[in-house]
Amino acid sequence: MDRAPAPGRRVGYVVAVVVNAIALWVARHLLEWGWPRFLTDGFDQLLPILTASFVASMVVNALFVLADPPRFKALGNMVTSAVSLVVAVRTWQVFPFDFSTYAFDWTWVARLVIVLAAVGSGISMVANLVAVARLSSTRAERHSA
Repeated sequence: MDRAPAPGRRVGYVVAVVVNAIALWVARHLLEWGWPRFLTDGFDQLLPILTASFVASMVVNALFVLADPPRFKALGNMVTSAVSLVVAVRTWQVFPFDFSTYAFDWTWVARLVIVLAAVGSGISMVANLVAVARLSSTRAERHSA
């Protein structure tokens, strides 16, 4: 698998940090803005873990700006996937959405998206764990030869 040149990857990591910072700022103001209207006050219960998720992503991407060898990148992605899984589970528990004022009840769609996010996060965790193990064994083989 060919990787993009290092400067291009680093720009991408910086963009990811900026986008996550903006998303964190927006998330922390949604209830204050009263938008979107289907968001309930229960969103306050989700904010701590959501904040941790955005911060974890910013930290991991900032570290990738400094260095992004494949094994380190897989570890960082495994961490962010684990946090994303926790966010999905907590979102399911809190379910800070009320679609009762809509003509169509979007509850099942929102629940499906949460499940898909949890499954995707779980798959990503496993894939990155396998990548870390594979890259570690490859490195160990090179050192023992």
